[in-house]
Amino acid sequence: MITLFKEITTEEALTKIEKEAEKYEGLVCDMDDKEERKFVKDSSKSIEDIRKSLNTARISKTKDYRIQVEAEAKLIDSRLVKANEPFITLIDDHKEKRARILADEKAAIEAEELIIEINRCEEEAINIDKVMIIEARELIAEQEARDRKIADNAAEQARLEEVKRQEDEKTFQKAEKLRVESNKKHVGSVLKEIKEQIMKDAGIDEVTAKKVVNSIRKIERITITY
Repeated sequence: MITLFKEITTEEALTKIEKEAEKYEGLVCDMDDKEERKFVKDSSKSIEDIRKSLNTARISKTKDYRIQVEAEAKLIDSRLVKANEPFITLIDDHKEKRARILADEKAAIEAEELIIEINRCEEEAINIDKVMIIEARELIAEQEARDRKIADNAAEQARLEEVKRQEDEKTFQKAEKLRVESNKKHVGSVLKEIKEQIMKDAGIDEVTAKKVVNSIRKIERITITY
């Protein structure tokens, strides 16, 4: 029975609060909806305001009625805490949801930064490929110049055609070998750079980083141009 804190609340008023709170046990609200969130927070605040007033009155009355004050205040507060549980649960759940959303957004930003780094490596690979193409074209141009010179000598046409075929084959094999070796070195260089960057950013060992790089290469939506 409430006797010392009637200026804060009455037995009837407290009972009414408790009965009203029972309606909201297991309450499901869309806390992302502004109006529903406002209802929950306002409902919780009205109870919390009574608790604050109760605590102030408890301190004020303690000098004269210490034991009775503490017991009655504790009883009222425990009932108010119980009545406020449905709203506090919704508010806490919404806080946890927001924390998860923020964590997901942070992870998405980090993933995007990694993709940007991979794209930078791809651009460097393209530039190296352009240099290799120029070198290959120079080899082909030199071969074409030799071909024109050979073609001018009609008397030795048959023999020179065979020579040309053999030289063309050697040139092609040489250029192809150069291209393949260069590509292998470059691919290894790019993958190594990505691996080292992942090891640095994620703080993982080399074996795990290699697995991450291999996984990235298997993702269809990420293309590495070597």
